[in-house]
Amino acid sequence: MTKAISINNKNKYGQYFTPQLIVDYMLSISNIHKNSLILEPSSGHGIFIDTLKKNGFCNIIGYEIDKELYQNQNFVLNKSFISTEINEEFDLIIGNPPYIRWKNLEEELKEELKNHSLWNKYFNSLCDYSYIFILKSIELLKNGGELIFITPEYWLNTKHSLRLRNYMVQNGYFEQITHFNETPIFEKATVSTIIFKYIKSKDKNNSKIKLIKYYANRKLTNEIIENIKNKVNQKDTIYLEIDQFEEDKRWLLISDEI
Repeated sequence: MTKAISINNKNKYGQYFTPQLIVDYMLSISNIHKNSLILEPSSGHGIFIDTLKKNGFCNIIGYEIDKELYQNQNFVLNKSFISTEINEEFDLIIGNPPYIRWKNLEEELKEELKNHSLWNKYFNSLCDYSYIFILKSIELLKNGGELIFITPEYWLNTKHSLRLRNYMVQNGYFEQITHFNETPIFEKATVSTIIFKYIKSKDKNNSKIKLIKYYANRKLTNEIIENIKNKVNQKDTIYLEIDQFEEDKRWLLISDEI
């Protein structure tokens, strides 16, 4: 059973900062070119943006609502990604969106969502804050653009995320999902985690989803990640291909035969 992340008063924005080896892995599964326009919607301490810059990308825009974190005015706007009207389309949106259940949201964030058209159209007070980050990000992608996020697994099969899942089926397809089960990735958080690569597309794509499942409940190392990246056989790792997900159904990370 998936364990939900617990939120305390010191983490009102649902911040769980991404380790460098995970950021490197997420960037490695992208197929964009150096001149691509890239968005990071919840910049945190700026690890995604710093990594993109080190890899030669310069057309980067980031948003961070918490002004006490990343202070790089050349790349990051200290404002809410959710409330800001953004008129550009992006080749890649990458990051680690905040995860907060509605009951744990600060009042200022609840008010923001109550007045937001996308939230009111697709979600309700039983949904998670991360859902609108996923959906708005897809809205902002170019056709053929990539969304690469690390998130909890639970939204793949809960009733309250059904509208999000249907929206994703209607507007694109998944290319790859890496499932880390309950591998400890974030400090002070226990959660079944996935990294997904989703392609926005006007055309239906019936290609298989590349699914990687890593089962070990131990800290990740660069060697483990490199093996996963290169699909090297190693302990506690399975490489599968599964059918694209369907509307109005739970999304299960299991082989088609099962």
